Amino acid sequence: MTEKYFESSFGLLGYSHDRTAANGVVMGSRKNEERNLPPASLIGPMGEWVCSAAPYTEVDPAALLVTTLVSVGAILGRRPHLWAGDARQSASLFAVVVAMTPKANRGLSWIITRRLIEIIEPNFAQHQVATGLGDDKALLEALRSTTLYSKRLNVSSVDDFYDAPRVLVHDPGFVRTLGNSGRSKSEISRLLRHGWDGVPLELRQGRVRIERHHIGIVAHGTFDQLVQELSMKAASAAFLNRFIIVVARRQPLVVDEGYVPFELVEKFGSILRNNLTQARSFTVMERTAEAEERWHEYYRELASYDPGGLIGILLARSTRQVLRMSLIYACAEASERIELRHIEAAVALWEYCRWSAEILASGTPSVVGDLEEDLYEAIAASGVRGLTLSEQHDYFGRNVSAARLRSARHELEMAGKITSTLERRSDAGRKVTVSRVSSPNL
Repeated sequence: MTEKYFESSFGLLGYSHDRTAANGVVMGSRKNEERNLPPASLIGPMGEWVCSAAPYTEVDPAALLVTTLVSVGAILGRRPHLWAGDARQSASLFAVVVAMTPKANRGLSWIITRRLIEIIEPNFAQHQVATGLGDDKALLEALRSTTLYSKRLNVSSVDDFYDAPRVLVHDPGFVRTLGNSGRSKSEISRLLRHGWDGVPLELRQGRVRIERHHIGIVAHGTFDQLVQELSMKAASAAFLNRFIIVVARRQPLVVDEGYVPFELVEKFGSILRNNLTQARSFTVMERTAEAEERWHEYYRELASYDPGGLIGILLARSTRQVLRMSLIYACAEASERIELRHIEAAVALWEYCRWSAEILASGTPSVVGDLEEDLYEAIAASGVRGLTLSEQHDYFGRNVSAARLRSARHELEMAGKITSTLERRSDAGRKVTVSRVSSPNL
C-alpha cells in the first residue's frame, strides 16, 4: 500500500451525532477540508487494484475505488443478493463522482476502470455499457439494447428472474440529469428510483414496462455545477439518496496524466474475471456469525444517524448502501459468505462517502432560503385555494420535518409574503390551517 495516497486518521464510523446545524447542513464551508480514503476500505482484489494503479496516474484513489465497485457490481448481476426486511438488495450501485475543481480529473477514474472492464468481460464492455442519462429515453434505450443482446446470445437462463439483463451507465454530465429531473414531463427521477430499488420499470402511463433489470451508474459533475442544482426540493424528488457521493480532488501531477501499465490492468482484470465467474452462481448471501454480530452494532449507528435537512436526505439509505457494498466486496473475492472484513470495508468506504455528501451539501446555497423559496412557490401556485399544512408536507415528499416547515412558514409570514388562517375545508371536516400568498396575482 502506498502511504502517500492512503494515510488516514479514520476511526470507524465516528458519527458525532451533534446535529451540526439546525438546518441539517454543516456550518461553514468544508470544501477545503482534507480526509483521505480509509485504508480499511482497500481490501481484496479491488483494494489491491486501486493501491497498484493510483500511483501511476493523477486519479483520485477514492474515485477509482467507487467506480470499480459500481462496475464490478454491474458485471456481477442480480443473482447474488441479500435481504433487508422484505426488500431484495442486489449488487446494483449508483454513484456520483464530484470533482472539487475543474482540474480534479473526475473522468480519469472512469477511463481507467473501462480498461479493467474490457479485461473482466469484453462483451459486457462492448454491448452493455452505455453513456449518458440525460433523460429517461437514454436509460430505457440502454436497457432495451442489453435485453436484445442477451436474447441474441441465447442465454439459457435469460428468463430467470435473477438473471436480469445487466447495464452499466456512465453519465459524464450529471448536472444535466438533475436539471431534467425537475421538468414536468421528465420521468428520469422515477426511473432512477425504481431502477435502484430493482422493481419493474413502468413509464409513459404503462406503455413502457421492463420487468427485469440490473443497473449500475457512475455519474460525474463538478462541485460548483452540482451545488447550484441541489436544493431541498430537488432532493425530495427522492432519487439522489440512491447515489453514493465521492469527492475527487486534484492529485500530484503526473506527466501526461500518467498511464496504468497494461500488465497491471490484465493482472487484476483476470483475477476479478475468475472471481466474478464463480460469484455469479451465488444466490442468497449470508454473513458469518462474527460479521452478523458486528453488523448489528453498525446498523444501529447507521440507522440512528439523522442530521436532518439536505444531508439527511442524501444519506437516507445508508444501511442499504452499506449492505450492497459489503455484498460486492465479498463477491469480488469469490467468497460465498460475507465476512467481517467485508462489512468493515463497506462501512469504512461509506464513512468517506458520508463525508463527501457533507462537503457537497455544505457548498449549496442556504438550505433555509431554498426551503422558504420553494414553499412560497408552492403556496403561490395553489392560488386562492391555498395549501393546508398536510399538503405543504406532501409537496416536499414528506422528506422535510414539520419543525423545519413551520420555521420556513413563520419566516414567510413575518416577511408578509403569506398568511395562514384556520378554516374548515368542508362542512363535516375539522378546521385546518391554510396558507395563501398575501397578495396573490390572480
